[in-house]
Amino acid sequence: MENLTFNHKEMLAIIKLAQMMAMADGKLDKSELVMMSNEALRFGITPDAFFALIQPAENLQPRDALLIVSLMNEKQKRYITAYLGTMMAVDEDVADEEVKLWSFVSMVCGLPEMSLDDAISYMNNTHVSSADNDDKKASFIQSLLDGDNNPPSGSYIFHSNVHQRYENGCPVRGEQLGCNRDVVIEKNISGGIGYSVTVNNPDAIAGSWGSTPMGTKPMKVISTSNNKIELRGYGYDMNAVSIGIPKSDASFENYGMTVNYEGRDITNCVLHMIERNVDIDYYIK
Repeated sequence: MENLTFNHKEMLAIIKLAQMMAMADGKLDKSELVMMSNEALRFGITPDAFFALIQPAENLQPRDALLIVSLMNEKQKRYITAYLGTMMAVDEDVADEEVKLWSFVSMVCGLPEMSLDDAISYMNNTHVSSADNDDKKASFIQSLLDGDNNPPSGSYIFHSNVHQRYENGCPVRGEQLGCNRDVVIEKNISGGIGYSVTVNNPDAIAGSWGSTPMGTKPMKVISTSNNKIELRGYGYDMNAVSIGIPKSDASFENYGMTVNYEGRDITNCVLHMIERNVDIDYYIK
């Protein structure tokens, strides 16, 4: 499998399109449901978590699902093309209605051209077992928790549904319940040491205002304890510097992240905007 990740809203859109494909011929086959669950597992979503996404996906309007997919990158679109194509054939009965839907989604979302054989081949040849995924994810998380600033390739997404803002150490605005945020921690995407840390809003349209509450920042581990990892930004935003913003204002050292955990389960992530003395605690409730 290519190095793919999907945020919460993108995954709902994928499940929505899979539901539409499964029902295009008027019936939901067990093999189609099993495939949907297995594909979610490929991205670290357990069967229980997958079935919890079924209803929210059904509630998503088709036009919204199509818009979300249309804004994805080429690797994501290639996967979705192959996924939907393979969905058609998994029950060994490719209906005309399914072919028409596949063509329609491909046209509207700008998906790459792919034959049915190519779609099935893509899914078979890029398959990574859930055990392999689990091992890679476990290795990455363990490196993070060990404070290793040279982690293996990988990423971890902490899904938060509530957050609390603090200013000068005091809580303000109250708990923001039902506000989904994805804290994405991955191996440094620029090739430097440490990690890349991003905070996404999965309920916003990708690329729109507010879709990324905190853009990607390079960070490295500066301290560890039995249940806490402290990361701190380093380097400068050279794009900002190039348009005349002082280096002191463009320094990534103005940002940090505390990752709290129990055992090997991350419980909450606290974003620090150090220069402003603002902290935002992302957690689950």
